[in-house]
Amino acid sequence: MNEKEMEDLLWEHPEKFLAEPLKQLERQERGPVGRCDLSFTDARGDILVIEVKHGTLTRAVQDQAVRQLSDYFGMYKARFPDKAIELMVIANIILNERILSCARYDIEAKAIPEEKFREVANEVRYVFLSEAAGVPPVGPPPKSTPPGRGRVTKNEARLAFWVAFCEYARDKAPQIKRFRPKDGPSVDMPLGQTGYRFKAWIFWDEGKMGVRFKGDGPIVEQLRQYQQDIECRVGAHVFGMGKMETAILQVERQADFSSRDNWPELHRWFADAIMKFEDVLVPYVMKIMEGQKGQSD
Repeated sequence: MNEKEMEDLLWEHPEKFLAEPLKQLERQERGPVGRCDLSFTDARGDILVIEVKHGTLTRAVQDQAVRQLSDYFGMYKARFPDKAIELMVIANIILNERILSCARYDIEAKAIPEEKFREVANEVRYVFLSEAAGVPPVGPPPKSTPPGRGRVTKNEARLAFWVAFCEYARDKAPQIKRFRPKDGPSVDMPLGQTGYRFKAWIFWDEGKMGVRFKGDGPIVEQLRQYQQDIECRVGAHVFGMGKMETAILQVERQADFSSRDNWPELHRWFADAIMKFEDVLVPYVMKIMEGQKGQSD
């Protein structure tokens, strides 16, 4: 586990760690005084700024966090002068004396042990990529197979593919950092700020992969008025029908998952398809949603 993974879980599930409903504001926001880990707004509209530290909050780490949060206070106060700014440092282990010392600077020091992060990760099926090196290769076992270890299961193979894709995305397509690996055939992702979600999927046995948006059905039918423009920008025929005769938008391709040598090319296609799908669809979905809001008003 590392700080990035702690951030991932805090960002996506703050209520599971901080016991209050929080709305995402910014993550890794760069300003003139540095880059803030996380910021949220609470039910009162106040801003909570969080600095995340993995492991123990030592004296040196505490001094660093105090300096950073003091700078971030100024950064956010300059942007939101009418908002109350609250400061928090989170680490896995914090001595009580350091909790009291941080309070002197109006900084809440909150200890959240690794066990809590692992508990939440297990609940939401989050995989710690920093610990995923032990995922076995796909295919037949070597001749010197360790006792009790044979050919990997399909679920293990799919998990290895998703984990490898997440590593690729973090390096080559950071826009997809919210992608969560799992051992199932598909992963949900938010479609921008629309409130809708879309799926990246792999059919391991059939040798297919793709990206699909189903929405709530009617939204896809409304998107048909822009079909020509959408398909031109995506570069493929995307409108179709799902298994339950539900209107969907989808792009897919054949894929040979059996050899890891093929994975980098499949990962490149996935990243391009996911980003293109989101870039193309979000403006049209937002346009339809704004039209619906105007009619209701």
